[in-house]
Amino acid sequence: MDRFEYKILKVRTINSWGTVTLKEDELERQLNELGREGWELVERMNMYHSHVYLLFKRSRG
Repeated sequence: MDRFEYKILKVRTINSWGTVTLKEDELERQLNELGREGWELVERMNMYHSHVYLLFKRSRG
């Protein structure tokens, strides 16, 4: 039976003044690093208007 571990990445998209703060090149760098470590993006959750949570999983083995 497969076993998985999970990681959550909180991405701030808008600051308290309503200005978009998402830095695409930094996010891309983080996503590529997680991919190299074996993490796979499985879900995106919009919990608050200023943040997005990205859920990753990878096989434990």
